[in-house]
Amino acid sequence: GDLRKTFGDAALTATAFYSDSHFTTNNSTYFPDENDIAATTQALNEIHQVRAHDGGGSLTWSQSLAGPLVRYMVGADVHAISGRDDTDHFINPDFSPGFSTTDGHGDQTFAGAFAQAAFAPVRELEVQASGRLQYLQNSAGYDGSRGGVGAVPDRSYTRFDPRLDVRYSLDAGVALRGAYYESFRAPNIGDQFYTYAAGGFVQLPSPFLRPEDARGGEVGLDYSQ
Repeated sequence: GDLRKTFGDAALTATAFYSDSHFTTNNSTYFPDENDIAATTQALNEIHQVRAHDGGGSLTWSQSLAGPLVRYMVGADVHAISGRDDTDHFINPDFSPGFSTTDGHGDQTFAGAFAQAAFAPVRELEVQASGRLQYLQNSAGYDGSRGGVGAVPDRSYTRFDPRLDVRYSLDAGVALRGAYYESFRAPNIGDQFYTYAAGGFVQLPSPFLRPEDARGGEVGLDYSQ
């Protein structure tokens, strides 16, 4: 849902969302058919029962201006995720139900504040600058995979990510542009707590994964007519 209130050239926007999901995944394995060496037989390897809750919201203020500062936006948001994976493993040689079970679960909370501004100090030059202060907390984690660590300590991270974009227009529809940015990706609950198996392949969770950092830049030449 969204609510928006305008104040002349400014606007205040509130957004909220929530989802509640429960889904099942059946993973199979294949092995040689004892009655036909040229064929294979399919057998159920595991059944995942995943329950997830996902909700959050944001509040932003934006305004357009007439001076060198063309427009700006400031805001804050929050996002909470909770997920649990209960898995029944049907293990060779008999692929019998209830042979083995594992579970993994965890919560993630994101909270952030951000600002963005666009400048046009001269007609040929466009500058856009933005920054985001991000807080992440991983909590209530449990790694119930085979050989897993069990309860996982709560962890939190704080990160500031800036971005700067510049575009300078030349004659005849040609423009130079450049950008620099920093960002990070938080490992999701599936990366940290869900296990997966098919045949002889097993993918174990990594409950102590840290966020991935990215820093980059780009330069380019635009042409339009």
